[in-house]
Amino acid sequence: MKGLFKKLGQGIMFIFVAPFWLVAFLLFTVFSILVFLFTLISAIPAYFRGESILAPSEIDIAASTKIAEQKRMAQIPDAPLFQTQPQQQPNIVVNISPSVLQPTKQTNYIEHDGTIYRKVTEQVPLLTEEDLKKVGGDE
Repeated sequence: MKGLFKKLGQGIMFIFVAPFWLVAFLLFTVFSILVFLFTLISAIPAYFRGESILAPSEIDIAASTKIAEQKRMAQIPDAPLFQTQPQQQPNIVVNISPSVLQPTKQTNYIEHDGTIYRKVTEQVPLLTEEDLKKVGGDE
């Protein structure tokens, strides 16, 4: 019984809503036909005056200019897109003896989806206070 009322409710709602959908569709169709006729009628005198009907618009011209510029830039090898001033790196000098930092490399092989991957990890030991004193010369 509940299913019957649900189907009846949907049918009644469709009966009330369908005319509104039909009116909206007809208005859209009439509007589209009027726009088509207006553009057709306005293009006929322009054609006889010698104006180009299918001339590119301002947006078309701007887009084609930009595309041509991009193609030209792509053909020029190593063309910088913008100029930047080179920034000077600060001179930092740290004298660390090689015996203090000895990295250890560890290689792991991982299989995933039938493919073997090689993972190399490099571990650098942390500096202790004693190592820092050795580096700084405070022995």
